[in-house]
Amino acid sequence: MQTLPTRPLFRFDVISIFPEFFEPWSTLGVCGRAVDRNLVSLRLWNPRQFVNDPHQTIDDRPYGGGPGMVMMAAPLADAVKAIRDDLLAQGLAAGPVVMLSPSGRRMDQAWLEEKLVRPGAQDNGPCPAEPNAQPVAQTPSQPQAASITQQMTLVCGRYEGVDQRFINYYVT
Repeated sequence: MQTLPTRPLFRFDVISIFPEFFEPWSTLGVCGRAVDRNLVSLRLWNPRQFVNDPHQTIDDRPYGGGPGMVMMAAPLADAVKAIRDDLLAQGLAAGPVVMLSPSGRRMDQAWLEEKLVRPGAQDNGPCPAEPNAQPVAQTPSQPQAASITQQMTLVCGRYEGVDQRFINYYVT
């Protein structure tokens, strides 16, 4: 009989304004079996949870003009901070923050191996788009690179894109 791990080997944190799109992933097929066997865990985060206005606004016109709307940096930055706080509370190191987009480098096995040989990405502190942003210093109590569970945060864009300040500051 195979012994199942007590803690998942890999944790995905997904930031999306449609988290319900990802729920079937964790219950069906090969991925569902991996979740059932506690090999992988999936945490879903909606950036609307991190705004205070009555309309839960997460988009705005692009800085400097242009067509369409972009996702605001502050709610996404707050979601990343909440993920890092949750990881810290569980004694886990934060992995890379990945922006899912049709532009940029293709996510393939080589890319994953390159990113995940170094679990425990450095915390850059608050995004410059956050009000009252102050750098966050690493403390000795924060988990180091060696961690049983590897982690990756996936950011799902929407609208015309994401505020470039968030991408520049957080995305690996």
